[in-house]
Amino acid sequence: MRICPRCHKRREMGWRKHLCPFCRPNTGPCVSCGVIKRRPCRNQCAQCNCNSSVGLILNRLRAEFTPLNKYNEYLFDLYLAYVRRYKLTYSHPQQAKALIKILQTEKWPTINSWMQIYELSKTYRLLNYAGQGCAILKIGYMLQELNVLPPRSDEYGVKINAQLNLFDPTSKPTAENFANALLGANKAQATVHAYLYNLTNLERWAKTLSPTYNLMNLNQALIEKHLLWLANPPLNCNVKRLEGAISSFIPFYRYLEREKKILKSPCASIKRVRGAKALKICSPEQLRKLAAFLKNEHSNPEEALLITLVLIMGLTIGDLSHAQLSPENSERITIVLRRKPCTYGRHYYNRPQILHLPTHPPWFVKLQRRFYCNWRVHYSKVKWTYPRYPLILSQSFHSNRPISVEQIRLKIARGTLAATGATIPTPILRQTCGHLHTKKQDASTLTHLGWSPLVASFYTWLPRNYYVPKKIKKLN
Repeated sequence: MRICPRCHKRREMGWRKHLCPFCRPNTGPCVSCGVIKRRPCRNQCAQCNCNSSVGLILNRLRAEFTPLNKYNEYLFDLYLAYVRRYKLTYSHPQQAKALIKILQTEKWPTINSWMQIYELSKTYRLLNYAGQGCAILKIGYMLQELNVLPPRSDEYGVKINAQLNLFDPTSKPTAENFANALLGANKAQATVHAYLYNLTNLERWAKTLSPTYNLMNLNQALIEKHLLWLANPPLNCNVKRLEGAISSFIPFYRYLEREKKILKSPCASIKRVRGAKALKICSPEQLRKLAAFLKNEHSNPEEALLITLVLIMGLTIGDLSHAQLSPENSERITIVLRRKPCTYGRHYYNRPQILHLPTHPPWFVKLQRRFYCNWRVHYSKVKWTYPRYPLILSQSFHSNRPISVEQIRLKIARGTLAATGATIPTPILRQTCGHLHTKKQDASTLTHLGWSPLVASFYTWLPRNYYVPKKIKKLN
């Protein structure tokens, strides 16, 4: 804060500025955004002037656009709806012209998967001047908002193809047939990708021992040596990682044995790794601090509700990321959970899709009211084209698409840090939820809260260990 030599008032001068913002020539509040900036044209700052100018150009291009069919016109309207949410630059008209040239001459098929979006993006490469912001990906995001496409994170086709390209040329055809067999058996794409990831790691490790090794000529001793390499330093993989590796090797070599590509499976005598030896849960002191944070009227309502849904309702971060809110009743929140398609390992759903939050105890009702009030204020600022009501909204206000699981995990970590002084991982909170509902007794209630019957049975006999945070991490 310095005294301006012109108006003689104490104001923020800025770095290497001799006058305050009110006294600089051609400076004042922008008529569009209201921020005090330089106004080069029509009393607007440079960004607002660019937005209005580019917006007029896009309107003219839309009026002159003669699509090949109605579907191409619909796709171009989705592109315009996406770019108008952000700050417009003079690269957007160039990108729009390139998209118009394609849509006027070619008839696109109906898009119903992200793989089609990726193939079209790879074919046309409609990027902006900085080599980013593909126009076809923007159309894909708008189709996702319409529920035409699933969330982009669920598409593993590109990841599966990338893993297949890492195999040795002699074993790649067999790996492709194995992946197709798994997909034909209705295995989840994420499971197929995990299998291929572990198999590529096995083959690349074997290549370091001898270039002649591939997946076809490995024996039991080499596979056991690879598992020991994973368990020992410097990797120090946990039990879950080792169990995932063994679960990938056994069906692959069973498939090779069934297809008569090998005489005997080298994994026939390898036993699966036992699961967790103990459950890590929150200590009584941590639970006391968390309860005080949830009941505090000055706590962050979004973080407090997320912790409550994990600690009491047993929701996962994947459930919270895609959950939607029914905005009809402000007194009692109703959450609509996302239904993933049934696969080989998921024959039925372990939780009702519509979740009505309880109206007791009183502190939980107050927490729902505070959350709903903040949610409505936040949603009024979101730029959306089609109505959708995510439970957790994006902080950028640019869309109403579901946020990533990393953002959910970060919000929960911030809440636990404010409550206990240390971050508590989401799996620890969920295991604590299972412990509070069972207490080493009947675990059938967990099967109605999202746990599978096999995992729910662990809560009846596994010992409990209190979670001790190692180090307080700074959260961005």
